[in-house]
Amino acid sequence: MKKLIIFLAAFMAAMNAFAQTTQTLSFVTKKNVNMRAAPSPQGKVVGKAAQGMVFITESSKNGWTLVKDPLGKSAYVSASMLDRIRPDEMKIYKAADLLISPSEVGGDEQDAHYVDTKSNSDFETTETWAFIGDKSGKSRKVKAVHKGRVVYSTGRIMTYENYYSGELCGWYMLLTKETDPDGKVLDNCETPIVVYPAFSSNRGAFVDGAYFMDITDTDNWD
Repeated sequence: MKKLIIFLAAFMAAMNAFAQTTQTLSFVTKKNVNMRAAPSPQGKVVGKAAQGMVFITESSKNGWTLVKDPLGKSAYVSASMLDRIRPDEMKIYKAADLLISPSEVGGDEQDAHYVDTKSNSDFETTETWAFIGDKSGKSRKVKAVHKGRVVYSTGRIMTYENYYSGELCGWYMLLTKETDPDGKVLDNCETPIVVYPAFSSNRGAFVDGAYFMDITDTDNWD
């Protein structure tokens, strides 16, 4: 039975790697790109894509590309706003690069590397993510820590934190379970959270379509 389990795990890992190498991926090369329901400038805008976002390429025709996200949602994007990820780049483009190993976890911020800050006249919000797992990719299991801090103009401060578990799926990871800080499953995510590395000059991660910069990347520093 043990040998069968090991075989099945190896088979699934091989199939996952095969799926990644056979997929054609494209990344968004411009900022704030329209995603449309039809392959036309008059097509209804169904979303926006940030520079560095990655999609599975379905087909291209007449200057438009049909793309799909890991959850299967499709839309059309102008082909001039996309570039293909080359086969040699595909070999090293893996969500495991976002991980820190369990032995590296520590401190109040859980060694979070991925940060986004937004502000207006009323408050400033800072969100951080840390993704924890086997950086070699041998184990597909991952954990995630999501923390937030809101500072209001009145001086009031609110903080929160959420914990998740999921798995690596080649170039992206899916967070599918909500957990407590010790990893005990509390509930299923209503919709899986999709996470993958940004494919752009500045390193970072996209979490459910929102960009979080890698604070270890000096190109992001002001």
